[in-house]
Amino acid sequence: MTSGETFATRLATVSTVTVNDASKFDFFCDAICEVYAGIQPVQSDDRIFNAEFQAAALSNGVLARISAPGHMANRGTRELRRRPDDSLFLNFSAFSSYSARHADEDWRLAAGQPFLIDNDRPFHLDFDRTRRMVLYSLRFDRSAIAPGRSIGDINRAIATTQLGQHLALQMRLICQAMQGDRIDLADMMSKPVLRLLALIADAAPAAGERLTLAGIEATAFFHITDPGFGIGQLARLFNCTARTIQSRFAENGTTFSRWLLAERLELARDRLSAPEFIGRSVESVAYASGFRDPTHFHRAFKRHFGLPPGQCRR
Repeated sequence: MTSGETFATRLATVSTVTVNDASKFDFFCDAICEVYAGIQPVQSDDRIFNAEFQAAALSNGVLARISAPGHMANRGTRELRRRPDDSLFLNFSAFSSYSARHADEDWRLAAGQPFLIDNDRPFHLDFDRTRRMVLYSLRFDRSAIAPGRSIGDINRAIATTQLGQHLALQMRLICQAMQGDRIDLADMMSKPVLRLLALIADAAPAAGERLTLAGIEATAFFHITDPGFGIGQLARLFNCTARTIQSRFAENGTTFSRWLLAERLELARDRLSAPEFIGRSVESVAYASGFRDPTHFHRAFKRHFGLPPGQCRR
């Protein structure tokens, strides 16, 4: 193979638009079954199931795209027996959040968050049935990741580390390449995706290592600009209770909410004087730093620093 050439081959481009309405869902299930081995979609209502499916064989796996009405999908013990498959899937949905049950853990996946699935374990995915979903999946051999680290620990590292952020960006790019019918480009980007994932797996801390106060703070810091982020979401990332998180902060003489407020205030103060935020209002900086209520932000800022936020720009 010469430089610039790839092994990419289009496997399927399927649409249910021309299929009889009563047969659309079954047609869709048949179309995806070779790539999504033993994974059973669940039609949630009687709406017309217009869907599209694309798949391409890459040098490092298979990249698939599903555009369909939101629905559930399962791989249960029966499917594991009938259709054994030990592939791994790296799922990515740029615009849709969804929930998952995998390896006895519950997950809430934000839009744009990569999620690793072991097809040798039971799992359940649930997309919003009131919206259309677009899901990309990179299927690859588990030998791409060194053995010994749990899928749950890898997914937590994807959600909480800078390497995970780089992975999300790379997945977004590979999906854009596929959407633009540049399968050759998607193929070239699949290798760095798997390399990033291998690095994340190697560096992912085990449960006992993660539950230090420093580990908890490092994880929470990646989410402080999300105004909806709180101790419940943090506890789910660590697969523990909120009480366990609080106990770690109590050992340091504080609480999670106090720590979170202080970190958001420090971030806002830094941004108020940062060149990229000079042209933005104080309220805009507050929102960008994780605050929902500008009035609360002004009061908390003055109480914490002894001066109103506007004076930090002078």
